[in-house]
Amino acid sequence: MIHYSIIIPAYNEERRISRALSEISDYMTRLCLDAEIIVVSDGSTDRTEEIVRANAKRSGPRVAVRLLSIPHMGKGAAVYTGVMEAVGQLVYICDADLSTPISELMRFRARMKQTGADIVIGSREKERSGVQATKYRRLAGRLFHLAARILVPGITDTQCGFKLYTFQAAKAVFSQSRINRFAYEVETLWLARRMGYKIVEIGVLWVHDSDSRIRVVRDGLRMLMDVISIPVIHWRAWNEKVFEYR
Repeated sequence: MIHYSIIIPAYNEERRISRALSEISDYMTRLCLDAEIIVVSDGSTDRTEEIVRANAKRSGPRVAVRLLSIPHMGKGAAVYTGVMEAVGQLVYICDADLSTPISELMRFRARMKQTGADIVIGSREKERSGVQATKYRRLAGRLFHLAARILVPGITDTQCGFKLYTFQAAKAVFSQSRINRFAYEVETLWLARRMGYKIVEIGVLWVHDSDSRIRVVRDGLRMLMDVISIPVIHWRAWNEKVFEYR
């Protein structure tokens, strides 16, 4: 039985992916938990896939590393691909930089058990969160979050890349997701709310990595347009009774 499926979307992550795989594998092994780490290469053109394959060959008995490859479509498409292949009882989505350390996973699990939540999401805005980031990135993030809160009120941070789902919630929500880029996180939380899943936030330790894939002006405008389009996309699909979006 696989306890955790850990999904890592990766686009040209040769600098960081090996460390992330080692830290996650070591941590899960120490806790005697069976897990699969699914790295989804989003059209990587560097050595990311080669490095993941090498790590997969060295996988231990408790933690299996898997590589999935898709054309370059965006982070949302990569996460969707990984989630739909996951078989673990719990599905944990995290970034390759591990800006929130894997040791936080047990806090996510404890909060899920304590509250009966279907989804626990990391927040860099909560009081307990230890955040280090540039002032410009924090400002841009806050402006985007204001727009996101219109769709998912009560959630302070939709964009933290660390989220824990029950198997059922992950499959149900991502089976209906359509957005391929960064705003997929707003969409999936919006979908989860409409499906009646309980979402709980938890403050996390989070350290900004200067090698971020988000460009504030360019990607911020795209993300805003994607957020605005979410109700329209799903209203049309549901009215046409189209549920297999991808």
